[in-house]
Amino acid sequence: MNHEQDNNQTGWESDSAWGTGYVAYQEITPDITSDIPSDTNSYDSAASNIYTTNTNSNNNGEGIQPDDNQKANILCAISLACELLPIIASTVFMSLISSANVSDTSSALDLLMDIMGSIGSLAMIAGLIIMIYVRVKYPKNVFGKVLMWLFIVGAIIAVIIAILYAILLAVACYSCFSCISEFR
Repeated sequence: MNHEQDNNQTGWESDSAWGTGYVAYQEITPDITSDIPSDTNSYDSAASNIYTTNTNSNNNGEGIQPDDNQKANILCAISLACELLPIIASTVFMSLISSANVSDTSSALDLLMDIMGSIGSLAMIAGLIIMIYVRVKYPKNVFGKVLMWLFIVGAIIAVIIAILYAILLAVACYSCFSCISEFR
């Protein structure tokens, strides 16, 4: 009996590169005829069942489970609140101070404004971190995507406003210095 023929029939092939030993191998073409139904109608229904099972596994068609979608929406709402509440609170606080006609700012009022600014800044950073977490954990959540783009647009607007303030400050300083030099 041929040794090579015996090895191929048993599912082993000789490791001829090393000269000794045997290496296991798998068949390249498995027997798929056992999976094919005998009539074509049952084959079509089996294929459609596989298709519907795979597409309906997400339950809402967006690629995210409803429970995960609800968790992501809650986190996005918290993130949005962290971003907006400091702005609203500081605006209300400043309007209350200006309506009270406080002309002499005390150190207690300055301290309170500093604390509110610090808490507001930390809350905004927390909102940004929560939004990033939602985008990483639930990438197909629509509210998370919209919130991300709102934050990006807000950051772009903030940069534009900062540039405009810098230009305005430079123009004001230039005009002040030119006025001072004329009086000398």
